[in-house]
Amino acid sequence: MSNNDLFLGENEDLKLSSVYLGMRIVNVLEKSKKMTIYEIFEFLRSRHSGVSYGNVMNALTFLYLADIVLFKKPYFEVVSNDKA
Repeated sequence: MSNNDLFLGENEDLKLSSVYLGMRIVNVLEKSKKMTIYEIFEFLRSRHSGVSYGNVMNALTFLYLADIVLFKKPYFEVVSNDKA
């Protein structure tokens, strides 16, 4: 694995990358306030052909590690900006 393959493989569709799917997840969570992992997966799968459960898990992991989303069983929600 080279440094260029860290987020996106050479032959991978940009719309299946963790960062792109993460952006889509944040956009929908800002509107919906909270969603389960199944609702997030169905949302993304209905809009992007080829999205797998693994793609969604990688995107959610990226968002969680970057402290962008919060997981409160069974929901994901965007971390509030006023938590400073």
